Amino acid sequence: MPAENKAIVRRLYEEVWNKRKLEVISEIISPSHALHGPNIAGSAVGPEAYKRQLMAFLAGYSDLHFAIEDVIAENDKVVACWTFSGTHRGDYMGIPATNKKVSMDGITKYPWTELPSTTWPVEKSWIPTGIGTFWA
Repeated sequence: MPAENKAIVRRLYEEVWNKRKLEVISEIISPSHALHGPNIAGSAVGPEAYKRQLMAFLAGYSDLHFAIEDVIAENDKVVACWTFSGTHRGDYMGIPATNKKVSMDGITKYPWTELPSTTWPVEKSWIPTGIGTFWA
């Protein structure tokens, strides 16, 4: 099971975030998937909420890319270590485009529940101190 869960997380970053295959969101994001982060407003549960967050990122960073540094899985948890990079070409969180390249490292923890192994319901993200607040 941990190997399958790692593959799902890798698929999320590679297909959804990097290749922009939005149809994959509904295949792997559970209806009870809850997003947590300082930049999340309104309903933040389910595939549509995940898609809204992705689209907000793409509005600000149209060339964004996630490089997966490591994916660790044990029992019902998966942790992804990643580096985000992109160019701030559009408004993001009320900040007008700066056309500056950005890059930051982050860690996202995905705890699975007793749902089928192809979806997960909860996501929590942490950013190393000093980098800033970032939702993944």
